[in-house]
Amino acid sequence: YDGSLERLGRESDLLKKSYGHFFDITIVNDDIEDTIAQLEASIERIQNVPQWTPVRWVY
Repeated sequence: YDGSLERLGRESDLLKKSYGHFFDITIVNDDIEDTIAQLEASIERIQNVPQWTPVRWVY
């Protein structure tokens, strides 16, 4: 045991605090079947639900 799990958790928290507002979903890969189901549902939602885009990104 070298503390790498705690370090990974701290780094993850820092990334979430700094950049979390850029993401619509967070998927934790604890169970491969659940992860795949979440990915498929997210892809379905992206394909079928209108997305908001800032006008400055368009022009």
